[in-house]
Amino acid sequence: MGTLRSRDLPPDLRLLVHKQHPTLVDAPGNRGLPFERRIKADFSVLETAGIARLRMLPVPTAPTGGMNRVLCGTADFDAFGWAMGPMDGGVFVGVELKSTNKKKRSLPIAEKSGLRIHQLDALASLAHAGGIARLLWSNGGQVGVLRNRGILEAHERYYDGGRGTKSIPWSCFEAVKEVTFEGAAILGWL
Repeated sequence: MGTLRSRDLPPDLRLLVHKQHPTLVDAPGNRGLPFERRIKADFSVLETAGIARLRMLPVPTAPTGGMNRVLCGTADFDAFGWAMGPMDGGVFVGVELKSTNKKKRSLPIAEKSGLRIHQLDALASLAHAGGIARLLWSNGGQVGVLRNRGILEAHERYYDGGRGTKSIPWSCFEAVKEVTFEGAAILGWL
């Protein structure tokens, strides 16, 4: 069984899918896939070290008939799980991963590109509830993390409106360095 985007289907089948699922949202292609794979590779190290158990959050799909499915929605964030350490064991973790090829001064908050509004809302809700919320951004190859406090501040600024509230400046992100666990070098963003 595979996952398809409706735009990958022949025109007649695409029309049939949209008739059956009129609210279907075609997710854009994922240019951040190499960065997601890099972070996902760290999950097993974090779990083995007893730090966190994390998984990628699947994007909602709908059946097209037969064995195929199409993307039909969006996930709140890219990865989820729970912290396993003695200080924060059992606390829910939600992580959104963003990647830009060229270094930018800020990460836009918008519906079409950058950090989407529903993602910012979900991360802020998680931070308000006492969970561990993280926004991890590979900005031209340099990785930075925005933790709970920064996410809540960005969320508040966004809804206050005004100049400079529709993006998160790179200066708000904390630089992420590699750390070693279980003999493996991973990014220390958690």
